[in-house]
Amino acid sequence: DKAMRLYEKHKDELRKRVGFKLELALYRANAVILTESEKEDQLLDNIQKVESITKHNTFDEIEKGNYKSFLSFITRHYLLSKNNLALAKKYHDKALRISLDSRKAPYSLEPFNHATDIDRMTIYLYEKEYQKALTLINETEKNYKKQINKIIFELKARSLLGLKELENSYKAVDQLLMAISEENKKNKFPENAVKEFTAGTSISDVTKLIHLAESFRGYYGKHSIEEEKLYWMALKQFEHNIGNTPLNKDLKSSFDKIISGLMAVALDREFSLEENNRLLTFIETITSQELINTFLLKREIAGNTELYKLIEEEQYIRSYITFLKKEFQKSKDEALQQQLFEKEIELKKISEQLTDQYKLNNLFAVSDIDIAVGTANKNIIKFKVSGEELFKIRLYNGKIVYQKIDNYPALKKEIGDYLSLINNLETPINTLKKQGDILYKKLFTDDFNEAIPSVIIPDDILYYLPFELLVKNDRYLVEDHTISYASSFYFLQERSFSKTGSKYKRAAFFAPEYSGEIQESMIAVRGAPYSLMGAQEEVSEIAKFISGEVYEGNLASKTNFKSLGKDVSILHLAMHSNLNEEDPELNTLMFSNSEQDYEMHISELYGLNFNADLAVLSACNTGIGGFKDGGNLISMRRAFTFAGISATVASLWNAPDQSTRKIMVAFYKNLQQGQDKATALQQAKLSYLKNTKDENLKHPFYWAGFVLSGDKSPIELSKNSFWKSTSGLIVFSIIIMLILIVFLTKKRK
Repeated sequence: DKAMRLYEKHKDELRKRVGFKLELALYRANAVILTESEKEDQLLDNIQKVESITKHNTFDEIEKGNYKSFLSFITRHYLLSKNNLALAKKYHDKALRISLDSRKAPYSLEPFNHATDIDRMTIYLYEKEYQKALTLINETEKNYKKQINKIIFELKARSLLGLKELENSYKAVDQLLMAISEENKKNKFPENAVKEFTAGTSISDVTKLIHLAESFRGYYGKHSIEEEKLYWMALKQFEHNIGNTPLNKDLKSSFDKIISGLMAVALDREFSLEENNRLLTFIETITSQELINTFLLKREIAGNTELYKLIEEEQYIRSYITFLKKEFQKSKDEALQQQLFEKEIELKKISEQLTDQYKLNNLFAVSDIDIAVGTANKNIIKFKVSGEELFKIRLYNGKIVYQKIDNYPALKKEIGDYLSLINNLETPINTLKKQGDILYKKLFTDDFNEAIPSVIIPDDILYYLPFELLVKNDRYLVEDHTISYASSFYFLQERSFSKTGSKYKRAAFFAPEYSGEIQESMIAVRGAPYSLMGAQEEVSEIAKFISGEVYEGNLASKTNFKSLGKDVSILHLAMHSNLNEEDPELNTLMFSNSEQDYEMHISELYGLNFNADLAVLSACNTGIGGFKDGGNLISMRRAFTFAGISATVASLWNAPDQSTRKIMVAFYKNLQQGQDKATALQQAKLSYLKNTKDENLKHPFYWAGFVLSGDKSPIELSKNSFWKSTSGLIVFSIIIMLILIVFLTKKRK
């Protein structure tokens, strides 16, 4: 946008100097950005502007080449991303009509013609005109021997499969693998093992391997060894080249296709322990890398430069190690091996520094996963959405089971409808239970047969679903099972969470005061700026038996929150929050509005550092938000994770004031008795249901909204001494006064 505005300002002068070359280049770059962000309307407007320029101006050969390149990009967009063959052919035909003469240009324009030829081959392939595609491919191989594009070998193999020439397609695959890396020269596909495949240095080659895998699935109509090997090769190629590159739309799509492709294979045959570990490590490493890149960007924007620089340095070292590994693979130079050794020591030191200073070891650092270690008595269920498909991975006692959930688009709508029913107090409990039973049967089979704690790793709309509300044998899951949540498999490894230093944990309780008033017809929920009696009672009651500092009324300010010390281990925020429908990063927690700046935005939380073990976000909608970052959930819960807190209790909808108070008080009492965080929350909910006499108040809206995410281990809470409490001080003062009166009376006598 800035480039285009600058061009508009100086376009007359620039056109005199460089013609329309710069303008066309800018429009092509803009088209790439618009397709990445899926802004189709703006892309069409962009195309129309370029068409207008070409109609009313005379171009030189280089400008014609740039225009032809622009049309080629649009052709591939509609063919590969939108699967719109008609529009792809429309723009391809326009590109074909542009004739280029390299003699009129300072350099060869053949690459522009070559790109158009590749588009034509691809269109033939999509039209199933395999012989036409192969004829053009053979001509291209003959005419462009020195400049042959690797995609030619991919298209050749796919065309030969379409013609049922299996053996010849193998030879074309061999050509592609050798083009990816010369070290694959002696390999013969599909005979050689995947471990003998050497990854090349281009991440774009991942797409070619995926396309071939999909073509073999189409050729056989079922799982084949060829398809499987190509997906494992694609995984290796992706892993070898991703480095610290953020996942754009195309890379995210490739990542999802590799995962769903291999999980589809796992449905046909049982993976070995090594294969399961390999796949899960890949999933978590790439997901973790994406989280780091998002984290770095948000920390920089929020102005947290100290931590940003430290992590940036760590990421640079990781990138350099990747570079050294690639170079050593080529040359086997001992000097490079020594550099690699030194950089790995450097990386270890800076990782230790990050672990010591910040709680990032469990959030971002993902080592190789070994499902045989540390998974006893754990029931871990991960959901993964890929396109319109939903897969489930269940890890139980060192064994993994993969399952594909049928018809995810329809299921997604059902879940949305179910959430609407929960938030409607007119919905009968029997109706909710019936729907909860239906969803349970669609999502699970025997996943909850054991009475052990379960951890759910959700994806997409499943982030919004309280799984403990699903129904099995006419009972909520919460009645028989302890359920918590996490964002990744990081907790599979036995890790020690960094501690705040003291044996007993110091808490900070916030219960702000607001100037607004609640209307008589409204249910008091923690989502608008009126004073909350339940929130204030909640904090006062918990503080009677948990040691901590209480910030009530005007003292519960944003300023006091931001100035909390690193010795605070528990943050309890009983207040209003606000969702922003347009931009989830503008969701807010509302501190006391006695200050002019009293709203804490998600984007501000990214810049804070905490060393806390637990954040209890006792407010509305703190566990939900929006999916802005390429499919990643943006929420208050996630923002507190970014701020360095290993566990959060957050809400999936509006938090009713009085029932929330009862559940929170019971939660802390359970924690104090030594229960782990997940069990403490489960038992608090069950206690609410048991002790609530009014059937209307047993509606799930009142009690099921809060969920625990992250580290569920117990937390040692110090008891608040009666003599240090306000009541204790009053009693103590009365006793002193009575002693003094008795003493003075005796003295007078």
